[in-house]
Amino acid sequence: MVSDMSETGVWLWEAGRFCGVTGDRGCAMEHAEAHLAGSGSVLVEHAVVTSGVNGVRHLRTGPRWTARLAGGHARWTDLTEERGVAS
Repeated sequence: MVSDMSETGVWLWEAGRFCGVTGDRGCAMEHAEAHLAGSGSVLVEHAVVTSGVNGVRHLRTGPRWTARLAGGHARWTDLTEERGVAS
């Protein structure tokens, strides 16, 4: 049987009113950090995007990180374990 579905892993980032999608965790963290000062905290997490005959959907799968400013620098915290997702 041939599947009409395709899956792609992506990285989602959220920083206040800004957000985006990239194919690389480091890139997502850089984009989120660029907006950290104005948003207080940011979130980066992995998701799987599926597309097929029923449209496009995304599923947040973990791993995930959050960051806050500490001494003028981003301090990242891995939230993967809290969510119960194996990294």
